[in-house]
Amino acid sequence: MTLPAGTTTNYHLKIYNATTDAEDSFLHFREMIAGTEAGVSNLQILDSALYAVSEKLDSSSIVKPLSAVYNTGDTRYDVDASLYITSYVNNDIILLTLDVNNVGATTLYLTNDALGGKILARVDNSGSVANFEVGELIGGRYYLFVFITTLDKWILVSCIDTDKSISISDNTTNNVSTTAHGFVPKAVAPASGTLNVYGIGNGETAASNKTLFDSTNPEALGTVGSGTSLLAARRDHVHTKPTLDGLASPTDVTTLDVSSTAHGLIPKAVVPASGDLNVFGIANGETAVTNKSILSNASPASVGTAATGTSIAASRSDHVHGIANATTSVKGIASFATADFVVSSGAVSIGEASTSKKGLAPIVTAPTGNYLKVLGVGSSDTGYVLKDLFGTTAAPPQATGTSLSAGTALTAARLDHVHTTGASDYTKRIVTVSLNGSTELTTSDKSYIRIPAALNGYKLISVAGMCFVPSSSGTVTITVKKASSPYTSFATMLSTDLTLTATTYDSTNAVVNAAVNSVATADHIEIACSGAGAAVTYLTVELVFQLP
Repeated sequence: MTLPAGTTTNYHLKIYNATTDAEDSFLHFREMIAGTEAGVSNLQILDSALYAVSEKLDSSSIVKPLSAVYNTGDTRYDVDASLYITSYVNNDIILLTLDVNNVGATTLYLTNDALGGKILARVDNSGSVANFEVGELIGGRYYLFVFITTLDKWILVSCIDTDKSISISDNTTNNVSTTAHGFVPKAVAPASGTLNVYGIGNGETAASNKTLFDSTNPEALGTVGSGTSLLAARRDHVHTKPTLDGLASPTDVTTLDVSSTAHGLIPKAVVPASGDLNVFGIANGETAVTNKSILSNASPASVGTAATGTSIAASRSDHVHGIANATTSVKGIASFATADFVVSSGAVSIGEASTSKKGLAPIVTAPTGNYLKVLGVGSSDTGYVLKDLFGTTAAPPQATGTSLSAGTALTAARLDHVHTTGASDYTKRIVTVSLNGSTELTTSDKSYIRIPAALNGYKLISVAGMCFVPSSSGTVTITVKKASSPYTSFATMLSTDLTLTATTYDSTNAVVNAAVNSVATADHIEIACSGAGAAVTYLTVELVFQLP
């Protein structure tokens, strides 16, 4: 724009005009400064301009810092903004901090209710104005809000996070998608041994947690292909080895054949002549594996002096070595005589040894169980026969008897065999006990014996009794009891006590209690009269023990 002559470029203040030296004289300029004429005085012009600037500063969008306090009773935030805001003006900007997190839709009251409350809101991804959810406004953080008169609301511009941490609610409306920038979805911890990443697949509209690995084994080696799976292979994965029949057919090229310097392929097989067999092998001095005829068609050497041999051909399993015929001057093998050989159809062989000639041992067979076979000749045998050394049954050795015998068995007794005692009287021990002499028997008569070490383990097998003068009337009854250390109680050894009826001199009617008939060293045996009869003298009790 063109300015009037003699004015400044800012407020058009009149100055001294040295060119025209007209009314713009210095004196006039002084008068114009101090003058009071409206619209003409320079001071009035300056004052008007500064007033206008002041008004704009009061109503401009300069950021006003406010700290709001939550009012629990009225469920709102209160703030004294009297220093900055006297009315709601469009595009007013405030820097707001709250003392506690919001609990839902939030209202801010300015200047102690004088201006009333206005809702704090935000713009969502779709561009719509929405109220805040619970916990979206965090206490102690700074938020820039602008007042929009047409909405009659404070709208969030941005958040200034002083501690560099962000806490948001579990709300997915602001998540990133194919149509808008946004938040990364909430992280989902995967199972042990795998990894989740954020990703989006073809045809999807939003990013989500994706499992990067799985537990499926990788494909076996085979035909090359790029694959279609959206899962990654683990760094330490291992493919299965291909089967031989799954490989491509080899060509008739020998450059990859195995050799003494490198692993490789087996050479092509060569079919041998009838009755022969080829194998793959390498001999001393060779550098490659080749087809080898393994079996020789030459007759094996005759039996003779032992030698390892030098041939690298094998003998057939049914080969037969020849044996030279024995003569009066040359023996066929070792010290065999002509009669020791068997000649049949021109072939010479050695038969089994017998009582009339030398020869081979018979074929042996392994015995069963804990037995042993030996080669032996019996009185009626004509050659060696496999014999059972200990017999073929587990029969025990003979029990001890009353007389000695050399025996006739042709089997041996085992080193750890044990003979049973049998029913021989040699294993019995007899103990006699007298209860009274010439004095008549009473029920107070009793006697005790101690079992010596020699009877340890024996059993009481019978009890008998006799008297010199029998009872003239009534029955004599004798009990036998046993006590072991500490001898505090006695157990009866008879299931039927020994009795001698009137006029009876001898009795064997006692029956031993098999449950308590065993005795041990230092046991005490009590023989007592429980029924005395009448006028009985010289009563003697006989106890018979036997080793089981």
